[in-house]
Amino acid sequence: MSTSIASLSTGNFGLIQQLAADSSITSQKLAQLTIQSQTGYVATTYAGLETAQPGSAGQTLILNSSIATLNNTISNLKIAQGQMGVQQNAIQTISDIASKALTQFEGVNSLSGSALSTAAATARSAVTQIASLLNSQDGTRYIFSGQDSTIPPVPNATSFTSAAFYVSIQSATNSLSVSGVFAAASNTTNSPFSSTLASNPGVPSVLGAGGVPITTGIAANANQFIGPSVGTNTTGSYMTDILATLSAIGSLQPGQLSNSGFTNFANAISTSLGNAINTMAQDAGALGNNQALVNTQITDLQQTSNAFTNQVAGFDQVDMTKTLSQLSATQTQLQASYQLIAAVKTMSLTQYI
Repeated sequence: MSTSIASLSTGNFGLIQQLAADSSITSQKLAQLTIQSQTGYVATTYAGLETAQPGSAGQTLILNSSIATLNNTISNLKIAQGQMGVQQNAIQTISDIASKALTQFEGVNSLSGSALSTAAATARSAVTQIASLLNSQDGTRYIFSGQDSTIPPVPNATSFTSAAFYVSIQSATNSLSVSGVFAAASNTTNSPFSSTLASNPGVPSVLGAGGVPITTGIAANANQFIGPSVGTNTTGSYMTDILATLSAIGSLQPGQLSNSGFTNFANAISTSLGNAINTMAQDAGALGNNQALVNTQITDLQQTSNAFTNQVAGFDQVDMTKTLSQLSATQTQLQASYQLIAAVKTMSLTQYI
């Protein structure tokens, strides 16, 4: 009898050990499913992911690296996109202001002295407004400052009509010297622009798809996409020409209407201002082409990033419906396992007879 009891006890103990081992496995599975249901991910580490789905960790690492690179490029392109938009708005406003001043001045030959005074006042206001617009910012960045966007390109914008640039042109205008106006405007000593911009003339760019740089701005002191302005009565820079011709118009006095050289002076200044406005529009159009390229790349790269993200999700994210179903089934299984262990422990010898 004693042998039978010992045998029975040994078998009972072995059964409990097996049931406990099975319960431990089920408990571990339940813990994993619980974490998955809470986080939505197969595992919280790459090692755990590789254990759960062999081969998926390497693919996920590669894809996540690509996504990070894409998102960084997209972020930089969006910053450039904002700056280009602000600059295009500023250029359009500059064009509108300069065009209005030009229209008002073009008829002064047949107008009275008071009309010339009004045109001159409009030009003075226009040149000050344009100087301030060249100091436009996108956030903390001065968008016409070239490479160094921390420094305003026109240091004397709010007092432009008393700056050396304006005063030197005013002197040439007193003698109605067109060549004098452009000589004064070309004199770097009297430059209306910051010394930083003059010494660092590069323009901003951003790395687009494939690491290819895209020019994203125009500096205040130079033409960017179409090369220097050519022909007579130009400094080579349409923005400098605009500032110079408006300064000249703003410096005219009613008494100069009767001067024999006034008509030639007025016609030359008007032609130069009109040419500068048109040249600026061409440069802005070229900037617009790059702006469209940036917009297109943002869209394309975002689509690629989304596609990669979906691929990663296929590796490291769970099917939540399936996971919750498995969680419920595993909870039921574990509960049944515990109940069975408890039942085996309470079995008496008489239950086997």
